[in-house]
Amino acid sequence: MLSPAGSSKVARIRADPRAAFLVESGDRWRDLRAVSFSATARLVTDEARRAEVFAARAAKYADRGTGDQRTLPEATVRHYAGDSAIVALAPVGRLISWDNSKLRPR
Repeated sequence: MLSPAGSSKVARIRADPRAAFLVESGDRWRDLRAVSFSATARLVTDEARRAEVFAARAAKYADRGTGDQRTLPEATVRHYAGDSAIVALAPVGRLISWDNSKLRPR
């Protein structure tokens, strides 16, 4: 994951690498699906690996554009203008997942 290098998120990771991650989808309770895990976060400093991550991200979003900065608030443009930190998450323990669509109504 990427975050501005000077962000509070990055400062917190430097102070305490414990993290949690949640990915979910669905708009209604009956459709909710998710996976969650605890993790150890670390900042990626290896330049070759950083280049790989930035290249992969650029390829993923190549056809989506980067957005028109003229329409963004100035504070948002400043926030994302500097260097980016890359955060790697290493899962700790087991993954937890759920899929409410599999529940049968009574």
